[in-house]
Amino acid sequence: MKKSKRIDLRATPEEIILLDQQAKENGMNRSEYIFSLVKKDSRQNSHELQIKNSLIENGLFNSLLLNPSLSNKAKQIIGKEMRKYV
Repeated sequence: MKKSKRIDLRATPEEIILLDQQAKENGMNRSEYIFSLVKKDSRQNSHELQIKNSLIENGLFNSLLLNPSLSNKAKQIIGKEMRKYV
């Protein structure tokens, strides 16, 4: 896809030098380097969200499994269903 939009950023001369150095060290130009960081951050945030959701789901399963009013059969079914997602 042809890129036709521009983004202007304000930066100090020192920040520009640092950006250019980091881009060059990674074999990229400024734009490529900035977008690589954005994509990396996006993947990281997605992974953190998955972990957060897993913890919530695990808490739900654990509260069900520790519920004394549930029968052992019900707990076995919950455990079996839980294994599908692990």
